[in-house]
Amino acid sequence: MKVIFGTGLLAQSIQLNSPVDESKLVQRRTYTNWYHNRDISGIKSYFNSIKTENIEVYLCFGATNSKISKEELIFANYELPSFIIDSVEKFSTKIITFGTIQELLNTSLNNYTQSKFKFSNEIAAKNWLDGKLLHVRLHTIYGAKVLKPETFIGQIVGHISNLSKFKMSSGEQIREYHHINDTVQILDKILEMNLQGPIEISHGKPFKLSLMASHIFEKLNLRNLLLINENDRVLGENYNKVFEANQITKNYNFIDPLKGVFSYVKQQLGYKL
Repeated sequence: MKVIFGTGLLAQSIQLNSPVDESKLVQRRTYTNWYHNRDISGIKSYFNSIKTENIEVYLCFGATNSKISKEELIFANYELPSFIIDSVEKFSTKIITFGTIQELLNTSLNNYTQSKFKFSNEIAAKNWLDGKLLHVRLHTIYGAKVLKPETFIGQIVGHISNLSKFKMSSGEQIREYHHINDTVQILDKILEMNLQGPIEISHGKPFKLSLMASHIFEKLNLRNLLLINENDRVLGENYNKVFEANQITKNYNFIDPLKGVFSYVKQQLGYKL
């Protein structure tokens, strides 16, 4: 049984990829109440109601918007998941957490990356629960039906929708974009291999954000709306590190990242593909 904490894109996609009777979503209100009330008996009652001994716990929640307060980020990305891990460890056969590839970068830290580092250091110090915990480090995921406006793609779509100028930094930072369907499929492969500790999902084909933005605006004949080098350099970003595909991902046929992102942008804009 998969017990999935969260209701966002990753949580819903993992559930949709599972047999109907083999997964349960735990709503945010439920697990935040457990945290605030330190309701260990409620957690025990919830897990005892699951009539199976094989329980995989997925922590698919967290905050990604670096512009919210440091306190909110620490709560969502460190305090809350740490509490849940400590509370559910004895009821589970495996715990899967999700981090960011930025945990491996030697960069200036913003509040978001600080909160993720804090959590990954915490579970590493616990020796990944002696093999029970799998920590999957992800790149940038896209594919949600509802696009978050604060994301880079969300900002682009917003400006194109309004036919307004899109100002960005140099765009020299590089990112890997992964469609959510690819991420879920590879996650299944990782779980089949019964791996433990930290692991990265990388395809090794990043691009600069300036290239991605130029590609989108030019393909839509809106290059005049894109203003590069108008904003300051962004801290906490990756400007040179390329993460190579590993043994798990090197033979997987990923959706082409640049084509995939452009198709997704068109979908969000209501274009017929």
